Amino acid sequence: MTDNKKTTYAELSIIELETEKKGNFNYASWSDVWDEVIKYDGAATYEVKETDKGFPAFINSTGGLVCVKVTIKGITRSQWLPIMDYRNQSIKKDLITSMDINKSIQRCMVKCVALFGLGLWIFKGEEFKNDEENKTC
Repeated sequence: MTDNKKTTYAELSIIELETEKKGNFNYASWSDVWDEVIKYDGAATYEVKETDKGFPAFINSTGGLVCVKVTIKGITRSQWLPIMDYRNQSIKKDLITSMDINKSIQRCMVKCVALFGLGLWIFKGEEFKNDEENKTC
């Protein structure tokens, strides 16, 4: 790992973000996250990956995904995220709205920024939440 990567992670991981609990999940506002990123690196960027036809979501027979790339201090990372509802459940293809896509892009950007250290703790254990909710006696 280069010194730049170590420094970026170390510096961003100590920033405290305000979060809000929604259901079983903690959320950080995308605007708060991006505000911290820009304070850290005024040249930071994020890019939404588009289909060949310029659409910002990849829709298939089961639902859809969005992809975001974030560049901070010359380091680029990317993240994919399903298009989800307020319960973090995938939305079926025919029910996806432009607002669902927009919200998923913002969530994806936050998740991608977390790979740099900012707010990574928010996602700790996320992959187990739905498993616990779906257990039956």
